[in-house]
Amino acid sequence: TLCVVTLGQEIQTRWPQANSLADFVALRFGRRAKACVISLSMFNMTIGLLAELTTIGALFKDFLGAEAFPIILIVATLSSTYTVYGGLVVSIVTDRLQAILSIILIATVAVWLACTFRVSLPPDFGGGSMAKQLGSSNPAGWSSLLVMPLSLTASTLFSEAVWQRVWAAESPSSLRFGAAVGASSTVAMVLLFGLAGFISAWGGLVDIEHD
Repeated sequence: TLCVVTLGQEIQTRWPQANSLADFVALRFGRRAKACVISLSMFNMTIGLLAELTTIGALFKDFLGAEAFPIILIVATLSSTYTVYGGLVVSIVTDRLQAILSIILIATVAVWLACTFRVSLPPDFGGGSMAKQLGSSNPAGWSSLLVMPLSLTASTLFSEAVWQRVWAAESPSSLRFGAAVGASSTVAMVLLFGLAGFISAWGGLVDIEHD
């Protein structure tokens, strides 16, 4: 996101007539490059959309026992309807609502876990099979240090949803402030929950067969 903000401000200064990433690529590199960027962006957004809808269906199925496909169909229909009707403005409003609800949910779950979660540590804490898999000899773990940042950076750079925030920002200062808040919040949440999950897996509290 920070990369998109930095590049987006530079693009706005040099090519003020561009209104999207594809427009900039067309002005700078031509129509063939624009077609390639549009194809990549569509593929990127399709993968993200399928992942989100699949996750929503799985949540309702696992926690509420509902069928996944009807829930996916309802969510897809509702989100498509209000996006087509309201455009980018509605999308930004719903993003804000999702952020507020996510903060409330995370705070509630964190407080609940802190008050109720009491599990005795196993005698071999830190010496289970998962700890061996997470050791220094795990090539998949080391490769993820390169693959994950590259894949997420490439996905963000070709996400039109992120780029539209650059052109829709009220001012450069508000754009930088929003990007800084979003990036720092994401790092904090991933560090908090990711580190907790990593320690749990390393300590043997995660059952590989069921978790």
